[in-house]
Amino acid sequence: MSERQTAMVSEHPHHDAIPTPTSIAEVEQLVKQLYSPGSPALIGRIQETLQRLQRSPEGWQLADTLLGSADINVRFFGALTFTVKLNSDWESLDEDSIQPLLTRLISWFIRLVSQGEGSLVIKKLCSSLVAFFLRPKAPWARCIRHLLCCLCVGETIAEDSIGQFPSTPELMNQLNPQQYLAAIWFSSTLVDELEKINVGAQKLYELQEKIEMNVADAVALIKAAMASKEGTKLNQESIKCYHSWLVLGQSKLDRESGTSLAMLRSVTPAAVECLMDDELFEATIDMLTDTLASFSSFFTAEHFQILFALLNSPWAQDRLSRLKGGDFDFDLLQFGRFILALGDAIVQDLIKNPDDPNSQSFMQMLHDLLRCEGRAVAEDEICVSALEFWNTYIEFMIDSSFADGEKQAPWTHPAKNHVLQAIEECWAKVRLPPPDILVTWDADTRRGFQEFRRDVNDLLQSSYTVLGLDLFERLGNLVLVSLEKGAWDDVEATLFCLNALADSIPEDGPEDAILARVFGSAMFPSLSDPEAAIPAKARQTAVNMLGHYCSFFERHMEHLPSALNFLFTSLRSPALAVPASKSISSLCSSCRMSLTSELGAFLQQYGFFLAWPSADQFTKEKVIGAIAAIIEALPSEDAKAEPIQELLNFVEQDVSSCLTSLSNGDVEAGRNAGLTALGCLASMGKALQAPDDVPVDLDDSTARSTFWDLGTGLSIQERIVNDINTLTGALSWDGEVIEAACHVLRTGFKETTPGPFVFPARVTVDFVLKSGLNTPRVDFVLTTACVLLTTHLREASQRIDDEAEALCMHAIGLMQGLGTPDKDPEIACSCVDVVTRLIPRYLSVLLRPGRPDALEFLFLFTIACLRGDDILPKRSAASFWSSFVVLADQPPPLQSSINGIMAHLGPQLTKALIRHISGEGARSELDTVTEPFKKLIFRQARAKAWIEAALFDADFPATAKVGAADKRAWLLKVMSLRGAKGTNQAVKDFWIACRGTGFAYASSS
Repeated sequence: MSERQTAMVSEHPHHDAIPTPTSIAEVEQLVKQLYSPGSPALIGRIQETLQRLQRSPEGWQLADTLLGSADINVRFFGALTFTVKLNSDWESLDEDSIQPLLTRLISWFIRLVSQGEGSLVIKKLCSSLVAFFLRPKAPWARCIRHLLCCLCVGETIAEDSIGQFPSTPELMNQLNPQQYLAAIWFSSTLVDELEKINVGAQKLYELQEKIEMNVADAVALIKAAMASKEGTKLNQESIKCYHSWLVLGQSKLDRESGTSLAMLRSVTPAAVECLMDDELFEATIDMLTDTLASFSSFFTAEHFQILFALLNSPWAQDRLSRLKGGDFDFDLLQFGRFILALGDAIVQDLIKNPDDPNSQSFMQMLHDLLRCEGRAVAEDEICVSALEFWNTYIEFMIDSSFADGEKQAPWTHPAKNHVLQAIEECWAKVRLPPPDILVTWDADTRRGFQEFRRDVNDLLQSSYTVLGLDLFERLGNLVLVSLEKGAWDDVEATLFCLNALADSIPEDGPEDAILARVFGSAMFPSLSDPEAAIPAKARQTAVNMLGHYCSFFERHMEHLPSALNFLFTSLRSPALAVPASKSISSLCSSCRMSLTSELGAFLQQYGFFLAWPSADQFTKEKVIGAIAAIIEALPSEDAKAEPIQELLNFVEQDVSSCLTSLSNGDVEAGRNAGLTALGCLASMGKALQAPDDVPVDLDDSTARSTFWDLGTGLSIQERIVNDINTLTGALSWDGEVIEAACHVLRTGFKETTPGPFVFPARVTVDFVLKSGLNTPRVDFVLTTACVLLTTHLREASQRIDDEAEALCMHAIGLMQGLGTPDKDPEIACSCVDVVTRLIPRYLSVLLRPGRPDALEFLFLFTIACLRGDDILPKRSAASFWSSFVVLADQPPPLQSSINGIMAHLGPQLTKALIRHISGEGARSELDTVTEPFKKLIFRQARAKAWIEAALFDADFPATAKVGAADKRAWLLKVMSLRGAKGTNQAVKDFWIACRGTGFAYASSS
């Protein structure tokens, strides 16, 4: 190693750096270590040392020397060094150095190829040659032909002499196999590197010109290599090279003139022929499939005819036959995906030319791909991809139908028949395997099969748009035929398909008659027989179907009894209890008005159900909610009282169980029973809410009912509250229990009329006041307080000043307990949210005289939230101040308090906002703090003085980056905007300037 190189490395010392190499041998040793196993830290230090050598002025000489090494990794590193130098030092090269550099690169290329160098080094040297070609104004235009000519003569020649050589196709005959292969590698590397480049329009145009000059030579090289008999490797690499050029053709070849693409298209027939060579099949099928999927416009009508001829050949039919027979070897799967890619590319022609013989035979192949032997996913690996094609087919049908308007196109009927046929083929694939086969599937296979069924579900919904009643009728008839045969696997598959269409069919349409035949058949009586040999999945799908078609039962109540009998029978089965309880809940909620006469039977049945093993928290909640929905439909409040008390009797069994388990030391059982009881109460509360579809009479002058305030109604409410208090007292340490209790309280918040769960506000407030900083999920408790206050913001709602006062002081007390927001950001956030909810309607409560210290702490706490790093309290505090700073036209005492607070705290608030805006805060939080900032500018007369003081405060964090002129210019800008939307952008610009990345106000003003 020269003294200059050693000095260069010494100028860049590094802690724990590798000692500076003093000879080429030491450099080679470092390179060998770099490519050998070792610790990441050591490899990193070696890499740093070698990169400094590569980027040194002597890097060119180093590359030359290393390429002559006997070690392949060292030679690779030498070739890499040329690439590094070209990318880093090109601009420093003078014109006299550039051409000799190209000569050196080509000379090395010729020398290494002639020595039989392997692909690793040759391909890296190709990268260096391409790096040269891509440099701006590089004197190398016809790079492929020039390189071919140099290979033929065995030395580097001047590029301006290549016209004296034979044509490029003739040159091919003078190359040996190694030279052929190296030339193909260069051509592939050229387009692969070109594809990675992202440039603007002008540079793209310049790049296109350079590329276009080489297309003809590349095509000649590819054709010759593809037809060569010099070895399979060369043929394979030529196909991969062609693939790379096609990828490039999508983005960086001139499509307007089409000259280059026409030359590339001339290769396609020969490439298709390569499919039938087993050694070339994989590369060719990949190239064709990818191009069909991403660049289908490349193929001409002649190309498609060639592909159809190939697919009709005995070779293709044999492959398809093997695929249909259940042979899913990799090459056959690739062949199937090629067919599907071709289908996607010509889907428009397939639909609109149904009488074309090629279309007909090809459509048959597409159907065959859905009829392969074997279970979907577990064995049949092509059906998922085949299904995607039919989604594309239907999507195009729908788009074309809209384009054609009301007039039905002649292709519509054949296309519908194809879709119906495809659905029948999918139906066969969604059939469940027998249990003895299902148990052999692993988790991934089961998941894949379920995803396939969901995809079929989506296909059915799309196809209903074009098939309508025909599809529904065919499925309905299939259910009945399968029932007669006792083919329960077929029944399950068909019910699954019908479930997919539940949200697609119109209400009270002709589909109702089909459903009536299905629901009026022997299906439910058969399914209700627990002794019948019916697969559990068939029962489960039938259970799900009842939940999907609730609206049908609303219109046809005569079918409801048999459906509910089946569902309650299904509750006995642990495997069916969950879906059965869901369907019971849906049906009872939808059909509540028609089920009130059967309420006693429901209550009795629920009592039986509680003794079954399937009665767990989830199923109890669903069924008790279903019964509560029926109770809600009773005509009077008095009539609801007794059945509600019966339901509470059931709930209190779990309350007692909870207390008993806890007293016996079984904490987990007690906790589960407590959560079940609270979950059932919440389910009852939701179900007893007035239905959303019941109109509200705004002119109703009927006196407000007092039933739930007195006597029996009041005792029911007290009973519920007592259950909540009992459970939260016994399980006060459990966050889920606290949260579940909040859910019960919230069920009455949205109601506008009295009800059993519409508690006085004091009930919720008392619950909240029990919470403290150590209460689990206290943030959720405080959120419940926020929801309560929000529901009492309406002017029509009853005022709750005393309760609001209690919540306000409790929130302030928690803030004082925290001291600073960063002690627990979530609690801090929730406390600020509570006081924010007071501003719209209970401002007088918030600013009530007599507690100046508490109020001052509150306001300073919110400013501390703005100064902190945690986004949650910062957002809450920003919302608080956004609401507060705009307050105006309040009654005199209140407005006087507001003005005093702003006069006292306005400067501190502004300073906190400006510190964030001036670079201390995160950019993602700028919009959050900008909201109160805009409101401050818009509403507060002293805002300009406050902002100016903050900008020129001694603590301003970005004085070194933003000068006085910039600050004044920005201040004038934001004040002129008066809080308008443009303020957000002005704030972002100022933040960027304060971070030190540019500023333009002073210069542009």
